[in-house]
Amino acid sequence: MESKYSISSQEEIHSILNYLERWNKFFSIETHYFIDGWSISLSELTLYPRHIIIVKNFNQNYYEIKSFEVSISESFDEEYKELFSVDKIKNKEDLIKEIREVIYGKDLFKDIKESLKKIRF
Repeated sequence: MESKYSISSQEEIHSILNYLERWNKFFSIETHYFIDGWSISLSELTLYPRHIIIVKNFNQNYYEIKSFEVSISESFDEEYKELFSVDKIKNKEDLIKEIREVIYGKDLFKDIKESLKKIRF
């Protein structure tokens, strides 16, 4: 099992962070390490409150992306609604493609489509 200290893990995370750097005016970006993997969190700084999470477990050879809408409850707690998720992204090139599409609103369009289906009579 790899660890957060392995050279390959650090190079992988660093290359993804280098790609994400172009959006640092729109998102705050944080890296989190866990016993069994790592995640990169993007919190949107613009008007629409959204979190995008990129996850990779050390014992798996694929990535996952999840997107959440953030709202504030009446008791002023943050509440998260999952908008979109992609599991088992096999390589970094596909991950970069998915990240770009989610940042450009792929998750939001899916949520809007589902909301419109509920409105129809």
